[in-house]
Amino acid sequence: MAGSHKHMYTWVLKYRPDYFGKKGFRRPNKPRARAISLRGLSQLAERLSGTKDARYLEDRLLIDLAKDGYTKLTGSGRVDGKLLVVSEAWTKRSEQKIAEAGGRIVKPSQLQGLSPRGEA
Repeated sequence: MAGSHKHMYTWVLKYRPDYFGKKGFRRPNKPRARAISLRGLSQLAERLSGTKDARYLEDRLLIDLAKDGYTKLTGSGRVDGKLLVVSEAWTKRSEQKIAEAGGRIVKPSQLQGLSPRGEA
């Protein structure tokens, strides 16, 4: 590949266009959070509220995000109705919006101290 930045540059551009440049490094074991927005949460709540699997605690619909494979709740969108969301991590904005709607966000370890209303 001698001369690839000199007299062979047109050959490199034509036949090996990806020869130069950064390839990067991807960390294979980097922990990645799977997030859901408030918009997705409200859609999930609508689907869940009409089924027999809906559970209520403290007169709020219980949504456990860990069971659905989510680890974080983000604040884009809006929520209608009282929800009790169980999540490992969340943003301040999502917490404010859920509190304004009359709901709460708790960690899984705090879930055991809550009083059940019964099955809906």
